Amino acid sequence: MSNKSRNSPVFLEKTIDLSLIFNILDLANQLKANGDKICQQYGVTTQQWLILLHLAHDPNIPYFERQEHSLPILASELAESLSVTRPNVTNLLQTLSQKELIEQMADQTDARRKRLMLTEKGWEVVRQIQPIRIRTNEWLFEDFDGPQKKEFLNFLQGCLTRITHAK
Repeated sequence: MSNKSRNSPVFLEKTIDLSLIFNILDLANQLKANGDKICQQYGVTTQQWLILLHLAHDPNIPYFERQEHSLPILASELAESLSVTRPNVTNLLQTLSQKELIEQMADQTDARRKRLMLTEKGWEVVRQIQPIRIRTNEWLFEDFDGPQKKEFLNFLQGCLTRITHAK
């Protein structure tokens, strides 16, 4: 194989599909960085904030759209929703518990299983960050009308469904 063909980036070409992926990844990184700045002010990380939202049963979380859920959530359900390992969630939960933002209670049907819920202090963090979250989201999407936002949401949900079912 010649040096020219081995080093030639023939397979690297500009496509809409690849550009979409890189833009989605860049957007996710920017959203996380912005979220980190906001959450830091309230003593939590973005990952911890996402857990607090799960325990608050935020209806915007896709997991709750797919499942009927009225009980406090289990750590295994949290790991599934966040697409992370159980040990990763366990570490985050220990930190949130040490900060007295969450507490565990025995499951009614199986005492070995622990259900998670927000403490009053945890609810207070949610109440403090939520207005900032709403303002930030309104600012981010202010140039889009309702149908555009719905179309974008449908596109993202379609991608998530496809990748979730491919696992």
